[in-house]
Amino acid sequence: MAQKNTLFDRLALKETVKINKQLQGLNTLREELKKISSMRDKLEDMASQTGHEYAGQSGFSLWSAARLNQKIRDQLDTARNRTEHLDEEIQEIRRNIAQSDRRRDKSKQLATTKRRVESQLRESKREDEEASRRRQQKI
Repeated sequence: MAQKNTLFDRLALKETVKINKQLQGLNTLREELKKISSMRDKLEDMASQTGHEYAGQSGFSLWSAARLNQKIRDQLDTARNRTEHLDEEIQEIRRNIAQSDRRRDKSKQLATTKRRVESQLRESKREDEEASRRRQQKI
């Protein structure tokens, strides 16, 4: 016999869908964080390799090296800020997933309780009807 979906079952399903969407978003953020981390590593390597040899260089080459170094540092700062922001977003999504999971569990529990109560009511009605039939047959 198919179980009747209660309002709580539908709420649990809604929370499950919400959790799945949040997990997809979390995976996307993790991939973005990996990309930014690898880019940051490359930028740090570039920053460490940029010109420490200043002897015998012209003014223009020194200016060019300083400008390149400044751009690399700016990109590193941007990458660090983006990493911090992504970390905060990931933590927020994890919190939201945990809350949705608790709501889903509560809805499932309430649905199960409601079905159990309805089943007990049906059983008691059936027993009452059988008892009344027995009394009528004895009369």
